[in-house]
Amino acid sequence: MPNNLGVCRRLRGLVLTLLLAIAIIACSTALPTNWFRSAEVTGTIFSPPAHTWIVDDDGPAHFHTIQEAINAANPEDTIYVKAGTYSEHVVVNKTVTLVGEEPIITIIDGGRTRNVITLTANNVTIKGFTIQNSGYSPYCGIYVYSNYSEIIDNRITNNGGGIYMSSSISNKISDNNIMNSETWGMQIVDSHSNTIINNIINNSGLQAIVISYSYGNTIYHNNFINRIQVLSWLSTNVWDDGYPSGGNYWSDYSDVDLFSGPEQDVPGSDGIWDHPYTIDANNTDRYPLVEPWTPTIKATIDIHPNALNLRSMGEWITCYIELPEGYNVSDIDIYSIRLNDTFPVSLLPKPPVPVPTEIGDYDNDTIPDLMVKFNMTELTSHIYHVLGIKHGNVTLTITGIVNETPFEGKDTIKVLLPGDIDCDGDVDPVDYILFIGSYGCSIGDQGYDPNADLESDGHIDKEDFMIFIGNYGTKL
Repeated sequence: MPNNLGVCRRLRGLVLTLLLAIAIIACSTALPTNWFRSAEVTGTIFSPPAHTWIVDDDGPAHFHTIQEAINAANPEDTIYVKAGTYSEHVVVNKTVTLVGEEPIITIIDGGRTRNVITLTANNVTIKGFTIQNSGYSPYCGIYVYSNYSEIIDNRITNNGGGIYMSSSISNKISDNNIMNSETWGMQIVDSHSNTIINNIINNSGLQAIVISYSYGNTIYHNNFINRIQVLSWLSTNVWDDGYPSGGNYWSDYSDVDLFSGPEQDVPGSDGIWDHPYTIDANNTDRYPLVEPWTPTIKATIDIHPNALNLRSMGEWITCYIELPEGYNVSDIDIYSIRLNDTFPVSLLPKPPVPVPTEIGDYDNDTIPDLMVKFNMTELTSHIYHVLGIKHGNVTLTITGIVNETPFEGKDTIKVLLPGDIDCDGDVDPVDYILFIGSYGCSIGDQGYDPNADLESDGHIDKEDFMIFIGNYGTKL
């Protein structure tokens, strides 16, 4: 009896503990998501998990204004704003990600008063909006007093000024279209180590960009299309990305493009003016662009085979092209595709059309891939004779056009060492066993191994054996 009583007591204690735990969990999940900014328990700070808030001005959502969502959000939350026109002045004073559904249809309108967006928190992302109608200068579309934030892919239009950045470091401002500002498109004051790339600043009333008391900012691949381009005061910054990437497009600059190379002294044009664009004694765009900058889409490339014997008798190199979100591989111009800027997609002789392509999901990641093929003989000759690579790794670049926008991607394949039949980087006893196992076979035979056919004549014979012995013991 005593033993049974002890067991019952222990079971009853366990049940009570479980019920208490369930009650605590039930109570905590019943609390609102923003129940506390933090709670201190025995010296440890606990923060609620990141959350996504939905804002819609005229439909079902968590909030109907952007500011309400920011006020309710916790740090690290995401605020997704659906299409609509939001007539408000937004103050971003928390570390949040603020994302519009699409710039052209997700509009924040300042009603011609004050700054439209004021950013004072660090590590913030603002993306995907039209930001318009601030008050007249000195008010602006976005006022930035922030570090480590990103302002990307926005239309900033019809404001007193476009973007004003003050006492800020290590921010990224990219892929914005800043236009029709009353005064300047962008002004940077006492701000350092920021990256300003891929923006269009168009039709500002005064300067496209004004910089003062600022150092170490990197500014390239922007299109400055304006009557007055730049005013730099007591500042030293970097205005290009080196050669051949280039600098910025300046609509007021015209030169000649007869030479290329880092020193612009090699005959042949390269899309970069032959002489630098001088801003002042401390600021120069060394490689000003001849044409407006067009961003290149980063494609994911997978090339097969990923190990290539330069003596292979294979007919094709197969390439799978995957584009980032927002682009469709079915829109790729097949005839624009090049491998290493040299080889087009292989063509069938009659009629002259590409070797059959296919759209599928080769890597099973739910993102469509475009399959294209290149002539293996031409590529292997290029690798051996032009690139001078006999074995080891080689990086291949695929370029092309989708919806009038260039894309580029790279993949690295291995060029096999003759005799390295198992593709492990050396010619050793394992390769010898594999070679002997294929000796005497021809194409079509069950034991034929193309990696052992070192003469690539369809037969594994004494000529292949002599090549194998000559490379035995060699390593990459």
